[in-house]
Amino acid sequence: MTTTLAKPSEPVLEDARGLKCPLPALRTRRALLRLDVGASLTVLADDPMATIDIPHLVFELGDELVETAQEGAFLRFVIRRRGAGPASGKGDQTPAIAADHGPVGMSLPTKTGGPEG
Repeated sequence: MTTTLAKPSEPVLEDARGLKCPLPALRTRRALLRLDVGASLTVLADDPMATIDIPHLVFELGDELVETAQEGAFLRFVIRRRGAGPASGKGDQTPAIAADHGPVGMSLPTKTGGPEG
């Protein structure tokens, strides 16, 4: 459950074993955002949801999932920092979440038609 900082040429380790969803993905995101472009992050997690959440996060941030492996009771992800989001090209600028309103700037569907009541 710790982040081990290393020299720029060495991969950084994020040990998220023992943490449950969404914490492994959140800690991975925080560790990725601290890395220089080209640096590598190794994530260890034992939460089954990490198999979905971490690759999704990597895609959203525009980074590269180099390797995914099952090692005994835990998963190992190796991620290379690219620093550019896939669609926007703006990198780490993911929408903020406003309480009870969804992502900031996102229009939520409104009830239209039919009787009010």
